[in-house]
Amino acid sequence: MQSDRSLIVGQILSWIPPHAVSNTILDVAFAEQEPPVAVNVVHPRPIAWNALMRPVSDAIFEHKVMSNPLPLIPFSEWLEKLESAAKDASEETMKHIVCVFISMTRRNSLPT
Repeated sequence: MQSDRSLIVGQILSWIPPHAVSNTILDVAFAEQEPPVAVNVVHPRPIAWNALMRPVSDAIFEHKVMSNPLPLIPFSEWLEKLESAAKDASEETMKHIVCVFISMTRRNSLPT
């Protein structure tokens, strides 16, 4: 996996900064009207995942962290590469592969 790094391409990125969520909670909590039973906080202008990942890839290359820009690939392709790398992996590499996948799964960050 070391020589074949890539960034995962998802569909839509709708992250909300923590301070925006906190402000929304405070607005609802201290509103004069009784708040609704539930409040759904969503980003008003989500962007394509590539709009964030392409500059990240470019910056990694420009700052000479990598000798080539990281390719943006679909999650399904990344997962195939991960599975392929795991087939003949050393014990140490396998620990890393498992840790990456478990970390993504636990955070519910697996792209759809």
